[in-house]
Amino acid sequence: MTPVRSQSRPLLGHPDMTPENSMRLANQLKETMNDREGGRYKIDLLLGHGFSTRNPSTGMISFWDSGRALHGDGDTKLYVCPGKHLSRSDCEAIIKGLAQGHDHAICVACGTKWKSAELIGEICYRLTPHNWAKVLVKWVRVLDMDTDVRIIYPPDDIRTSAALEQDKSRGGELLEKARSKRAVRSYPARNILKDVTAGADLEGRLLAFIRS
Repeated sequence: MTPVRSQSRPLLGHPDMTPENSMRLANQLKETMNDREGGRYKIDLLLGHGFSTRNPSTGMISFWDSGRALHGDGDTKLYVCPGKHLSRSDCEAIIKGLAQGHDHAICVACGTKWKSAELIGEICYRLTPHNWAKVLVKWVRVLDMDTDVRIIYPPDDIRTSAALEQDKSRGGELLEKARSKRAVRSYPARNILKDVTAGADLEGRLLAFIRS
């Protein structure tokens, strides 16, 4: 895997980074987030029906450039370099918005120009919660630890039902709108950095987040 490297700082979690340097950079990043509401990026985990806290479950991951973090109105879809998937390289870097054109995109990590139809917009997995946590750790590090992680639950999940009931108790004015929504929980980048710099194991924290 060839991750995208930040122009302003090395990639946190890079195999050549010492724990001391990773901690120092995490503290620096945490300080820069004081003026922002959330991470620069978002990782969305869309869960399928029948998600289990023990057994393998189906879900889909997508990646976004957060408009809120960049003082914009909306999020921009990010894509994964298809180099490894197409057996042309080992690259799985994130292709960011500025590298995307109308019908093509350029991966700045491997230098390859790809057709838009070749890009990977979502990745589907069927994993146990432990392996979901491992996958999320991988992508959080690829995105320089500057990402919110969001879990989006299916419509029949108890969390979505609770949201519907809450809207109903308010008089129903939002009930019809809420029916088309899914419940969302977020592990913000600010909290991720706070936990990691305090010595918490990121994989363990993400596992607890998935199971909660």
